[in-house]
Amino acid sequence: MKQLTGRINGLRRVCFNASFQTKLKVANGVVMSKLTYLITLWGGAQQYLLSALQVQQMTAARAVCGFGCWGWSRKRLLDRVGWLSVRQLIFYYTALQNIKTLKTGKPLDLYEAISSDYPYRTISAVSGQIRQDENLRRTSFKYRARQSFNSIPVHVRTGSLATIKNKLKHWVRTNIPID
Repeated sequence: MKQLTGRINGLRRVCFNASFQTKLKVANGVVMSKLTYLITLWGGAQQYLLSALQVQQMTAARAVCGFGCWGWSRKRLLDRVGWLSVRQLIFYYTALQNIKTLKTGKPLDLYEAISSDYPYRTISAVSGQIRQDENLRRTSFKYRARQSFNSIPVHVRTGSLATIKNKLKHWVRTNIPID
């Protein structure tokens, strides 16, 4: 949080004289890169920490959009700068990591933990869903990866990786709530 606060303060200094595109580029490089770094692991953090990250992200978005945006909703701010909310980022990157692991088979230990191999033919097996393990903690990456993967429609998770990224980002933006 301290690092993000320092970066946002620096962003505010840049925002006095810069154009919107410059502000957005600086914010993407300084704030969003730090926020997305290890976001799949931070997804297991307590809710008050995720809410604090969301506040930091909104502060950065307001700095980019300028003084006239203080009355805007979260959705309008995020749409203006083209970002996903913190919870949407967690879902997106967790699901994307899961899809990459299932496509490549690497890392092997994660692939074996989330593989969709069923011992017998079921509806879930036919649709390509991942078996749930009741022994996993709800805050663990593997649990969230299985939940997110199983909630994504099949048409979104098929195709090349670039296509999947685009379809997944659009699906997350429309189906996963901001809060």
